[in-house]
Parts: sequence; C-alpha cells; structure tokens
Amino acid sequence: FLLGAATGMANLGLPPWDTDDLGVSGDPIRVATWQGSIQRGRTFAETVGSMCHEYGHVLGLPDLYNTAYLRQQGAPQEKDSAGIGAWGLMGWGALGWNGDDGPVSFSAWSRMELGWAQVAEPSREHTDLELEDVGIAGAVFKVPLYEKECFLLEHRRRASTHYDRHLPAEGLLIWHVDQVGYPVQSLVDLECADGRWRSAGSPLGDQPDPDDGGDNLDFWAHDPIYTAQHGGNQGDATDPFDGIRFRAFTPATNPAARSNDGLVSARIENIRIEENTIRAAIEVSPARIELTGVYFADTRTDESVLAGKEIPINFKLANRGGYRLTELTVRLSSDDPLVEIPDPQIELKDLEVGREEHVMVLAEEDFPRLRIARDFAVTYTGTATLEIYAGPVLLARRELTVPAHSSHTLSGVATDENGVAIADIEIRVWGRKNYNATIRTRQDGSFELFLPEDIYDITVNPGKKEGFATQEFNSISISQDTTFPILLLATHTLFGIVRDAAGNPVSRVRVWASRDDGIYAYAHTGADGSYTLEIPRGIYQIEFYSSSDGAHLPPFTLADVQVEGETQLDPHLPSGVRVILEITDEDGTGIAGVEASLYRGDTTRSQRARTDLDGRAEFHLLPGVSHSLGFYTLPSSFVKPTSITVEATTDTTIQIVLSKGILATGQVLDDEGHPVEFGRLWIYPEEQTTFTSTSIQNGRFSIALESGRYRFRFLTFGTQLHLPNQELGLFEVQEGSEFDLVVKRGQTLEGNIIDDRGVPLMIGDGQIAFRPRGEGAAMGSLVENGTYRTGLLPGSYQVYFYSFTESIYPFQELGFYTITEADTHDFTVRRGTAVEGHLEGVEVIGADDLSVQAISVDGSSMGSSSIHADGSFQLRLLPGAYRIGWTKGSSSGLTSWAGGKIQVPTATPTFLEQPSAVTFSGRVTDSHGRPLESSLLLTQSPHPPDALFAQWQENFVASQNSRADGSYRIPLGAGRYDLVIFGKSTAQHRLGWVRREIDLTEDREEDFIFPEPEQTHQLSGIIFDRQSSFIDRGEIQFYDEQSGYLGHASIATGAGRYALAIPPGNYHATLGISGILGGYAETHYLGQLQLTEDTEWDVHLTPAETAIDDSDTLPPLFALHPNYPNPFNAGTVILYQFPRTTHVELTIYNIAGQRLKTLIDEPQHPGLHRVTWDGTDASGQQVGTGLYLYKLTT
Repeated sequence: FLLGAATGMANLGLPPWDTDDLGVSGDPIRVATWQGSIQRGRTFAETVGSMCHEYGHVLGLPDLYNTAYLRQQGAPQEKDSAGIGAWGLMGWGALGWNGDDGPVSFSAWSRMELGWAQVAEPSREHTDLELEDVGIAGAVFKVPLYEKECFLLEHRRRASTHYDRHLPAEGLLIWHVDQVGYPVQSLVDLECADGRWRSAGSPLGDQPDPDDGGDNLDFWAHDPIYTAQHGGNQGDATDPFDGIRFRAFTPATNPAARSNDGLVSARIENIRIEENTIRAAIEVSPARIELTGVYFADTRTDESVLAGKEIPINFKLANRGGYRLTELTVRLSSDDPLVEIPDPQIELKDLEVGREEHVMVLAEEDFPRLRIARDFAVTYTGTATLEIYAGPVLLARRELTVPAHSSHTLSGVATDENGVAIADIEIRVWGRKNYNATIRTRQDGSFELFLPEDIYDITVNPGKKEGFATQEFNSISISQDTTFPILLLATHTLFGIVRDAAGNPVSRVRVWASRDDGIYAYAHTGADGSYTLEIPRGIYQIEFYSSSDGAHLPPFTLADVQVEGETQLDPHLPSGVRVILEITDEDGTGIAGVEASLYRGDTTRSQRARTDLDGRAEFHLLPGVSHSLGFYTLPSSFVKPTSITVEATTDTTIQIVLSKGILATGQVLDDEGHPVEFGRLWIYPEEQTTFTSTSIQNGRFSIALESGRYRFRFLTFGTQLHLPNQELGLFEVQEGSEFDLVVKRGQTLEGNIIDDRGVPLMIGDGQIAFRPRGEGAAMGSLVENGTYRTGLLPGSYQVYFYSFTESIYPFQELGFYTITEADTHDFTVRRGTAVEGHLEGVEVIGADDLSVQAISVDGSSMGSSSIHADGSFQLRLLPGAYRIGWTKGSSSGLTSWAGGKIQVPTATPTFLEQPSAVTFSGRVTDSHGRPLESSLLLTQSPHPPDALFAQWQENFVASQNSRADGSYRIPLGAGRYDLVIFGKSTAQHRLGWVRREIDLTEDREEDFIFPEPEQTHQLSGIIFDRQSSFIDRGEIQFYDEQSGYLGHASIATGAGRYALAIPPGNYHATLGISGILGGYAETHYLGQLQLTEDTEWDVHLTPAETAIDDSDTLPPLFALHPNYPNPFNAGTVILYQFPRTTHVELTIYNIAGQRLKTLIDEPQHPGLHRVTWDGTDASGQQVGTGLYLYKLTT
C-alpha cells in the first residue's frame, strides 16, 4: 500500500535518493522521501484490515472517517466524529467491530463507486421494495433526490459475508450521499434509525433535532470522556432499520427523509424483514420535466431560419421529478401548410433525476427538425407544436413560432473532366455576413444549398476521392437561385528524388507544394529520397524541410515551379555551413540533453537538435542568414538563458556556458494541506515581466534560478477549478532554498451564458474570462452548451467575453462581479451590429493575411475581420466610437495602417483607403553596419514630447517590423511624419530613437544607423495609483528631445516596478496604463527627469493627474484552447486556431514527456479547428487513467 498520503507515516524516513538513471529531462531520477509510507500493525487482523483499507485508496476510494478534524490542530471535540463508523472498510471498519476482527465489508456507496453493486432505482412514483442482503452480489437500491444527491439502501446480515459476522444488528441501512464541490467530493452519511438529537446521541439525547442534530456517530470523538458524556460510538444496534422498532423513514420521522436543502423528500414505510428479504413501500415525487432553451439552429447567425433548409430544433430537458424518466420521445406537429416535418417523433435516452441535458446528448439518432417551404416572398412566420412524452404520458408542451426569410439556392453537379458525376465531395461555403454551411454531393454528384443573399467563398474538398485537387472559389455573389457546376481538377504527378549537396538521397524530407490560389499538397521522401505528389496544373512554390533531422538540413524553397502534366523535379538541397554548439557548465564540462532550436524570420520552419553526452549539437545553416537560437529542454539545475542571434558564413563553433543556478525546490499544498497534484508555476524576477516556469508534479517542484527575489504565480489546469490561478507571493531565493507554497482554494462560479436574443452560446463561440481588480491572475472558462464553470478566489473581477474567430459576438466587457462564496450567475453577451466596409487599393499590398480591426475608444469592445480579395469586409461591433485600422502579415512580421475613427451604428458603409502615393524604404543597421531587426513606427508631425502615448494613438499612421536583413518598405500617403525606430529589446524594456519631421512628397529610400549609446544608466522605480496601490499593468516612456533617445519599459504585473537602461539626458516621462485590449486606457505626463547616474524614481499619481482614453493593440490570433470535456472517458475535443495557412502538428504526450500519438500532421487552412482524441495511443491501445499533455506546433 505504498501510495500517496493515506494512513500511516507520511514518508519513508529516508533522505531523497538520486539514482544513476536519467529521466526524459536529462536529470537523474529521484525517489523523494514522500513517495511511500511505512506502517506497522499491532495484530494480524489490524495489519490485514489496514492493507485492505489502503488498497481501497489504490482503487480510488477516499477515507470515510473524519479526516478534516485530524488536519486541524487544536480543533474542539465537537468538530470530531466517527464518519461512517465501523459500518464500512473505508471508515473505522478496517479494525472490525471488536478491534481485532477486521476488516468489515465495503459500504453500499463504496461498492457503487467501484461498480461492485447491482443498483436499482424507482421507475415510477410508488415502488414495492424487495431487497436481498447485499452479500456478494451487491444488491443496492437508490432513491434519487437531485442529480448528485440520493439515499442508498442496503440490507446487511451477519450471514451474508464473513466480514459482516459481528454486526451489532441486522436490517436496512439508509445512506445519505451528496456530491459537492469541484472536483466532486462525496459526503456519505448514515441515517441512523434512532434519530438525530441536539446535545447527545440516543439514548442520552432528549431534544430531537431531525435537521441539524447529530446521531451516535456524530457525537463520537477521539476523547473517550467526551464520547461517553455525549453518547457517541462507532456504530450500534440501533443504526439499522430493523422492521420492528424502526419501520419508517419519512419527512416526519427522526431522522427525516429530506434532501440537505430540505426541498425534496421521499417516503420509505412499512419496513419489514420477511424470509431474509427487506420489504418496504417507497414513494417519490411524481414525474416532472422542465423544457428550456428552445431555439432554431439558424437563428444563431441571423434573425430567422432559411426557407427550404431543414432546421434542427435545439432545447434542454431537466428531470425535476423523483425517478428516472424512460421511454422519452419528442413529438413535432403542425397545422401550418408551409411547415414540413421530416420525422414527427424522435426517441430520446433515459434522463436521470436532477439531470439537465441538451437534446443533442439525449437524441438517439438525430435532432428533431422542421423545414419552412419556399412558397412566400420575403418573410414568413410558421407555427409548430413541440411535445415531450414519457411513454404515453405528456410531460411538456411548447408552441413554437418560427420566423423565416426567403433563400436562394446554390446547386449543381460535381463532375470530372470527362463529365462523370462524383459523389461524396465536400462543399463548404463561407459568407461575408458570417453565414456558413457544409454539404456533400449525393450519389449522382448533385448538391443543393439554401443561402441568404451574400458574397461567399467556396471550398471544394475531394477528401478521400483520389485523383482530384482541393479548390477554392472566392467572392461568389448569391442574389438569386444560382447554378454552380463544379469541375473537379485532375491531378498530375510531381515526382523526383531529393538529394543533398553531395548527391546522396535524403529520406524523411517533407515536400510541400502550394500555389497562390490556396491549392496545396505534401509528401515525405522515402528511404531512397523519392517522393510523389498529385497536384493540378499550375505554378507552385515547393518547400523542402526535414521532418526528423532538421538540424542538418536547412529549410529550402524553390519558387515558380511549373506543372503542366507529369513532372520530374530532382532538387539538390544546399548543405549550408556547419555550426557546432558546445554547451558546457562553468567548469567546462559538456551538458547532455539540452534541446536547442534555430529559427529564421523568412520561414516558419525551425531546426532543432539535442546535445550529446559531450554537450555538442551540430546544425547546418544557410550562410549569411540570421537565426534566433533558443533553448527548450535543459537540466533543471541550470538557469535557462535568453535567446541569442546566430549568423555564420563559414563553419563555426559557438561556445555557450550555462550558469548553474540555485536549485529552488519545495512542496505545493492547498490551504487544507493536500498536495497540489499538477499545475505550473510562473516565476518572475521582482522587477521584470518575463518569466520562467516549471511544472508541479505530485505536490513538488524544482527549478534552477539565480539568487534574488522572485514573484511566484500558480496556474491551474482545467480539472482543478477549485484551485484558481493566483499570485503566491514574493520569495527570496538563496542557496538551499526550500519553499512551502500554499495555493488557496477558490469558490465555484457557474451559470448560463446567452446572447441578447436568449440564444445559448455554444462551443466555438468564445470564452468568458475573469480579470481580478488589482493583483491576481485571470481565470477563463470555456462556453459549453450555454453554460460556463470556473473557480475564483474571493474578490472583485472584471468580466469579459472574447470569441475565437470572426463572430457575431465581438469582444466585450460584461461588467464586474464580486464573489465571496460558491455562486451561480448568468451572463448575457450582446450581438454585434454588422458594419460593412471596403478597403480601396487592396491590390497595392495584396489580400493575403490582411485583416481589419476596430477597437472602441473606451477600450471595452473590439471586432476584427479578414479582408477579402475584392477589398470587402464585415465587422460585428457594439454601438460606440471606434478606432479602425488594418494589418498585413508576412514572414518578416506585421505592417499596420491607421484608418481613423468610425461611429457605430453607421448608416453608410465604411470606406478605407490603402495609402500608396509614396513608398518609404531603406535599411536599418547598427553602428557596425550589421542588419538590425527593428520595429518602425510612423506618426503625423508634430510629435509633442509631453503626450507620447496619447499622440501615438491619435496621430498613428503606420508601423512595420524590419526584415531579417534590416530592410523595410512601407506604402504611405504624402505628408510629414515623425519616425520612431526601436532596436533590439527584452520583454521588459527597449531603447528607441526618434527622427523628427520626415517630409515624404515622393518615393524616398533612406538607410538609418541606429545610434548605439556610449553610456547608459539604470533607471527603475515603482508606479503607484491614486489609492497608493501598485499600477497593475502599464508602460512608462522617457524621451530626450535633444538626443532623440526613447526608453520604453513595461510595468511588472502585481509589483508596479519598471527598470530600463538609457543614456544620460534630460527626459520627458509619460505613463500609459494598459487597457484590457492592449494599448492604453489612460495616459499621464509625469514631468521631466535629468538622468546623470543610476536612479531610483518612484511615481505617485495624484487626483489632479489628467488621463486620456487610449487603446492600441490587439490580442493574438493564434490559440490552443482547453480541451473539453475534461476529465473525460470516451473522448475529448481539442480546439485550436491560427491566422494563416500553415503546417499543423498536434501531439499527445504522457506526463513523462513520451509521445503517445500524433492526431494531426498536415497543412491546414486558417480558422478554428477541432479534433477528438479517443484516449488511445498510436497502436490503438487504450491509455491508462492519468494526466496527459497536448502540444500544437506550426
């Protein structure tokens, strides 16, 4: 029974032992002192009973004695109890009834949890119970009260099993089970037949108290004097209902047959024992069902359903009666001549007491559906009746009104080039107004879609139909019934052998062919270097990169490859220059197992390698190309270094010395003393916003840090909502540091989330997030079937909603919520108003990776949309004033332009114009002439030094990240501009340089040398708000008009600190308080500072400070979302998204870091994607219960 912290000694009594074996991290495997226990039994029976009890923990059962009292030092005796006493193995039954005759058998609840019981329950209002003894077969009867609360009935006899031979009495045991909390904990209480009493157990108690009193088990304590005075024990002969003295359990008896909240009751009467069988009459509440959340699927994206289309009817059913509902059916009927019902009756699954389920869960085969015929002009309102039956009994009825509007058909036939119809071809349509649909061609190749008037993008996906290519058709206008024949493009073979520079075939190279219209295909080379692709005619870009040995094979691209028929392409891949990394400790000893990654800006492919036993890793790089070197996996005793830039023109050896840090270790417990099984710690240096992180495993952590003060933050996993994200405090890390971190338990908040038309939000619509006011860490909750659930620490939170993709629901604030205890609260999300728009001149920059963003001036809402090839776009925005702009993505980064302000709602479309009158271009280098990867920001002149943040938002024109070679090229309108160039930066601070009043009346090419300062001083401090609390999020800037230097620093979350290094000078200081969407909600001018030496400069805002509304930047479009459900049994769904077409790899790992299964390994189009993991590994074998990780790589 050496598992976890059950009974017995909490550890082995030995120091931790490091083995000679290395784990996946490269560190020696350690056997910790807490991984096991030693226990000694005084007798054989006690030893066997203890082993059985501990094995119960191995099976997953908790202790059913009062463990809470044992954890509270100095708790009063009245807080103690016997739990379930000796009536079960997981209570005091391990020792038997006499102390030397254990163990006793499992209680009914333990049997049910393990699946070792035959559980029956009522199927009608009145039941004549006949219950055999629980014995070996495990006969148990369940009387439901709520979904998670019930009475369990078991018949206990001495002769039924050897382990019950010494029962104090025989009869009916009635257990009261209530599942509470998250994760669920079951409260198991025996309803003792002799009742509950106020001051002492029976027979000493003289004041009956069926609701709040206690029985003999409750009045037992470890103190024998207290136990004797209050009539306590671990079970006696008056606990069972014996059918003689104790014959009834009703709301009027003591104990009372009521739920814990007193609102639901049952009656168990005429209890008697006849021929070794318990008989009784059971009465529960009559059948009652609650029908809620009725809506039609199409109303989620428009005001009404589309004529001609079959529409699923969505709703929820809740069983509010006293027994399981069986033979459930939903029946649809209508006298409306235009309402068509394909299947008037749908069978549903059984519904447990108290359970609420969506029809998609209950339906055996399909949703109930209806269709509005197209025999009307513009709009129509149909009627129908929805009824729910259990057998012949009508339980609920709802009269439905179905608003509909006219539709247009998109129909056709998919054929090959010989005119042969092809079945099972997937056709997807995406409308500018967010309406989308998917259909497959029928056996005769035909298809028909019903669509509202709009402009659509259409994707034709042959799927498993070999010989045809995926096609995309953009900007198809549908304003009438439209015939759209689909000619499936035949593919041609592109084949060849991939060789290295020496002419040797190269295996396991991924060959990815793509062309501008979105058609793509990929393959891998075999052992002989050969590959084959099937693609239609066209001009392609072909990428070659290694899927196994990327360190020795630089990614390589061939452009403008013409395919007109069968084509042979035999590339010779450049070997590049040889770069050897020698990674050692400070003593010069090589460090094995360090995973290094090299990434260059002109490709999405990275090269990775792991150091060998000598600490060496070899890469082959394209000469003269700048790469960023980062470190992923390294032994925990070393401090993770920051990324460095690597560029080589000849074979090179680079020596990197890793610092051995101080090993900070410790335990992570919740505030009740339980180990936190898993999670992550984010660890920030006191004055910085960058962090390192480490995982928590079985309540322990270990990480190497430099000496200093660090802020620790706990991040939870989805299965631990009772342990919310939270700040753990500021800690001093010194040699030999051992920490005891305490994670506070939170309160559960759950409820419904609907839109302003009453439609429940579903998976994929978005996420609700809670941001604490003041210090703390945000918590999120995925919207699922119109509900959410999260865990929060007590306090006040700003609540907001954000969607995963372009949606009718824009990012928006939902107000503030204060939580003090577990609660339910419903939120309403507003639909956005459609804002049509057009970007003139889109052909200047191209529509690929082009998007428009609008952020409200007050920072409370945001909407974004892709811009289509014709320049059109549609935003969904809430009413208000917005700043609007657009962004172009490329391999080197982003270029953004400002579009001014708009007011929503707007009576006319929004027109934006891509500036192109002049082109501003050139290169940025450092003082040694080397290319400088920098960011350039242009604003309209003049540039007042006392309002930098506000001026940037009001007068912002454009920004761009320079390319790897330092070059930039920005289309602009003619005018006078101020330019800010930011050089290399850390995540906490960066140094910029301002060039004032650049006249652009014609194309201008200008190179800039970023002036490296000869000397810098350290400037740091703390920013306090008007209440003398730390500024939670923000940035501070210092601008010297004379030198042009501009220092920019982030304020550390939760600490209010900033730090940066800037040259000496006379600086204007400005502060920006970050808004929830990025940018700045407030800006403040702080005055001037003469910097001549290292300076500590604190800032205290006063009520006289003025602020300017501000918001600037956007959240990222790349996301990997929490899986659902979590935890899961049959399968779990993983959602992920990305903003552009890319190669996607989604992999499942176990907690030891071993790869179990790759779910996705293919190129994919941008957008929200979902994949289901069925809990099996690569061989199809079911994995065991436990914690698993998933990783998304693009």
